[in-house]
Amino acid sequence: MDAWSRWLFEEHAEMQLRAWARRLRVFRFVRAAGGHANDGDRLLAAFGYPSLQTLEHAFASLGIAPVRHRVVPPQPEVGRAYAGDVFAAFASLIPGSLIEQPGWQQMHGGPVFVWCGADEIRFSVADGYGVTDANVAHAARIEPALMALGLEPIDPPVDNKHCISPRYYPDYFDA
Repeated sequence: MDAWSRWLFEEHAEMQLRAWARRLRVFRFVRAAGGHANDGDRLLAAFGYPSLQTLEHAFASLGIAPVRHRVVPPQPEVGRAYAGDVFAAFASLIPGSLIEQPGWQQMHGGPVFVWCGADEIRFSVADGYGVTDANVAHAARIEPALMALGLEPIDPPVDNKHCISPRYYPDYFDA
């Protein structure tokens, strides 16, 4: 087994990843980069959105209450150091808007991390740094609501071999 395969299957057997791939329609297992990246494995689904109005409609459909600002709230200055609690008090805005990033939300019985770019929304499910069968079941419960939004899925949500997707692992998705 080569180094990449050892890393990919270190936490989950290949058969388990294949089963998860076949079970999920839009969520994809993403293997952590590891090392000093301080990232973790996760299940990730991403969708493009054409306008802020469409995004706000998606929020309403999912029960996400957006936090809106009338003016740009104070933002951190690039290159300036802040204590952790001070930095955490800054509002993270969705690019091109005065709406705060949704962050952690409760959806279909569990936590989901929701983050928006200028034209895409991402949903992430994990237990800390890892993915469990319970996370896969949770993601499967969320998928119908995400598919009902009518947004275009971005597949793969991470365009590299860390993402178990039809582009990089087509045989994992064969019936």
